[in-house]
Amino acid sequence: MQQQINFYQEQFREKPITLPTRRLAVIIAVVLTFFAMLSAWQIFSLSRVNSTLAQWQERHHEAQQQVETYTQLYPKPQLDASLDGRIEQTRSQLGQQQQLLGLLQGEGSRYNLSGFSAHLVALARQTVDGAWLTNILLYDGGQNIALMGTANSASQVPVLLNALSREEPYQGQRFGNFAMARQQQDHSGVAHFSVGTARPTQLTIETEGRSPLERYMQQRTVQ
Repeated sequence: MQQQINFYQEQFREKPITLPTRRLAVIIAVVLTFFAMLSAWQIFSLSRVNSTLAQWQERHHEAQQQVETYTQLYPKPQLDASLDGRIEQTRSQLGQQQQLLGLLQGEGSRYNLSGFSAHLVALARQTVDGAWLTNILLYDGGQNIALMGTANSASQVPVLLNALSREEPYQGQRFGNFAMARQQQDHSGVAHFSVGTARPTQLTIETEGRSPLERYMQQRTVQ
């Protein structure tokens, strides 16, 4: 027994699925809303990135301006070409000073490192009426001296020397050179004298032209 089925009948045809219009509108609205929100978030993120980039660019520009300003205010130091020469000169001077200090410290018995204040105080303390000093020379630390001055009378010079011998700085001094003279054009009777220790072996008085001090300094140079 055979049975024939007609597939062209209405009941065997595929029927399209139709969604309700309201539901379809809701789905489309949801999809559009999602893409709108996604676009808005991307725009917001891009705006923030652009704002941050603009801030960093502005800071970079300010930093470059500060670098240029500091470069103008504080230029690169230039090496002084004469610096090496001045350093060597300073070292040479320091070496000479150290050498001199060593000589002074090594010959303390010859050089008076404490100064000549005691000698000058003694000269100021021992005064003789009618006799006064015009030039005072102290050398070799005060071990050798030369005195030049004037006196109303020749007898006053020994009195002055005797008074100085009582002072401690001049105790033991032996005046081995003595000279006295009167200026030819001076009729007042005032005598000019020079007296010194053994070192100034040619101590004399210049009666014309130069002063006794100038004459004595020249003689020391010759010696």
